[in-house]
Amino acid sequence: MARLAENAYRELRKDEIYIPVLSPDKTYREVNLYSVGLGFVFAIIFTFALMYLALKLGLGISADTPVAIIAVGLAMYLKRPDAYGENYMMSYIPFTASAVMATGTFLFPAFIILKFDVSYWDLLLTLILGGVLGTLVSIIFRKYFVQDMHGKYPFPGSVATSEILVSGQSSSAKVMVVAGIIGFIYDLVTGAIGWWNEVFSTRAFEWGKALADKYKMVFSIDVSAAFLGIGYLTGLRYSAIIAAGSVFGGFVCIPLISVLFSGSSVGFVPQTPEYIYSHYVKFIGVGALATGGIIGLIKMLNVIGKAMVQAVRDIISHKAIHEATTKRTDLDLSMRTVFIAIIINIVLIAIFIYFRAAHQSFMLTGISTGLVIIFSCLFSIVAAISIGYTNIEPVSGMTILMLIVSAVIFSSVGVSGATAAIMILIVAAVVCSMLGQAGYIAGAYKVGYLIGCTPKKLEVWGIVAVIVTSPIIIFAFMILNKAYGFTGSNALPAPQGNAMASVLQPLIAGEATPWIFYIIGASVSVTITLCGISALPFAMGMYLPMSLATPFIVGGFLSWIVETSSKDEKIKTFRKQKGIVIASGLIAGGAIAGIFTAVLQILSVSFVNEKYLKTGTSQILGLVVLVCLCIFTVFYAIKNKKNKGYLNDKSNPSGYIL
Repeated sequence: MARLAENAYRELRKDEIYIPVLSPDKTYREVNLYSVGLGFVFAIIFTFALMYLALKLGLGISADTPVAIIAVGLAMYLKRPDAYGENYMMSYIPFTASAVMATGTFLFPAFIILKFDVSYWDLLLTLILGGVLGTLVSIIFRKYFVQDMHGKYPFPGSVATSEILVSGQSSSAKVMVVAGIIGFIYDLVTGAIGWWNEVFSTRAFEWGKALADKYKMVFSIDVSAAFLGIGYLTGLRYSAIIAAGSVFGGFVCIPLISVLFSGSSVGFVPQTPEYIYSHYVKFIGVGALATGGIIGLIKMLNVIGKAMVQAVRDIISHKAIHEATTKRTDLDLSMRTVFIAIIINIVLIAIFIYFRAAHQSFMLTGISTGLVIIFSCLFSIVAAISIGYTNIEPVSGMTILMLIVSAVIFSSVGVSGATAAIMILIVAAVVCSMLGQAGYIAGAYKVGYLIGCTPKKLEVWGIVAVIVTSPIIIFAFMILNKAYGFTGSNALPAPQGNAMASVLQPLIAGEATPWIFYIIGASVSVTITLCGISALPFAMGMYLPMSLATPFIVGGFLSWIVETSSKDEKIKTFRKQKGIVIASGLIAGGAIAGIFTAVLQILSVSFVNEKYLKTGTSQILGLVVLVCLCIFTVFYAIKNKKNKGYLNDKSNPSGYIL
């Protein structure tokens, strides 16, 4: 029975190699009419559904988890053996569509809200050009992130998807199903029924309210099963760094800013901690993220240099890739092809900007294209590392930073008003599309690496998926805009689009930019790096609300308890693998519950007592059930069941069944 190898979750020892589920020495079914055809069918279905959810509720839900579950179920029903490659390709295509779709929900509504005249083709070209660029750039770094840095970046979302894909044909299926059902029921009760509050905070107690009002300090934690599972897969080390960033932002930056802005050495401003976070500390986090990305880019110059040298060699030698002598799981598109495609893509972006946004000005076209190149290089690193650490990509924060920098640059050359706004939004749409694709596809490549898919096929079909699904995404957006709109009564709220429009309006009007907070964030990242700590996970902790950052440390602590619960190496291996399967099940169940909850909200079906959820009792009960879920996770993971029949099974070295 197939199962991910034990070293799929940790750094490899010297001279140790990772052997995926699908042997590198064999050929398997991956791309065929069954997998690709159903992949595009699911892409269409989930594009309409998830775009509506995102524009209605601001929920960014990925399609890979539910489609992976469907794919595994279909393979079992149709009795297709060794269908791991097919199953992943089936979920990979709609996953790519949902990654590109982030642009449609984040920025496209801003065009409508600001009343800019844009056509179907304008929006379509920004998606395709940005999405293809993101895919091409990610190919350069694929081997570095998923293979060279194996185990150093936990890739919690990728591990969860991989576990789902192998669970249907392994002894871990029962554990996955049990954990998935519990995660589904738990998060459905939390979000749709409201028996307890989704977020616990110290405001539930009187002393907590006093602490928040007087000293601007609030501790909060999201009690959902999905976030607990992600924290578990992230591990204690990086979870602790993320939590440290959150604590620094919530318990140091917020009170300090409150004091500094009070006008005295002891007073505090009247705003709430939440207000100070969203208006000040979040910008510090954005500055820290951007600087962390620059630091990461500097560290990767060697990787970039090697890729460019390889591309030059390929171009000069005119030698094709020797597919017959290269292992299937190491087979990428040639660097020559990738770099030529990137150059062509950038030229097409410049032509598009020249005719559509820059009013046929070579200077403005050059500035805009330069911004696309610079931000693409920087943000692709931030995106990949963020997904590698947390499975959360700071698309909105990076896009806001790009909007601000672009506005300042254009105003410095005398371009402002609607002319600058349309250029900034188009450039931002291209970069946002690139950013979403570059980050999430790095996680997709990690799944392919763990399963044993052929990288070249993922790379080619990633580009095809962007081109084919982009018209569907724009079509869905146009329909929703015509049916509901984004302004006025009964309009779709489009939270991110409204946020982007609100950020751009004062910038175009020449109002002040919060540079001091970006500089503080940059200083934090530099200091953290000098201390020998990874800057990006710390910055992510500052950028995320504390309620989303704190579940990581809880999940990471649970993984540490499970992994250190025995001195017997075989039992430790068994418990570690079982814990990962449980966490993956919680994530899968929670993701599906999130879709169900969102659909119920859209249909105005509510069982929630809003008055009750405002009470401290609902928050305390939420904390209690989170503790119960933690206890279940630990005890279920350390429960051993000996199976002598598996003692000689290489895929089950512990001799235990899950």
